[in-house]
Amino acid sequence: MSYSIQQCLDKAGNLRAALSGVAESTTIKARAETVQRYLRHLDLTIEHSALDSEDKAVAMQEDRQGLGLSRRRPEK
Repeated sequence: MSYSIQQCLDKAGNLRAALSGVAESTTIKARAETVQRYLRHLDLTIEHSALDSEDKAVAMQEDRQGLGLSRRRPEK
């Protein structure tokens, strides 16, 4: 099975939203740190990908609804 670039970008946004939700909701510090580490790994993977800068920006956004309506969370 092959995926289009848009499908991959959508999945990255869905994954980012899910992981961010887990990190925010957990009360176990070690679990939150593990999720944050995985989010950093996802960021590095996107940064080092062959995507152009516009697609990288899309991939770095959360898509909580899975509708391709991504948004970037404010930096903390």
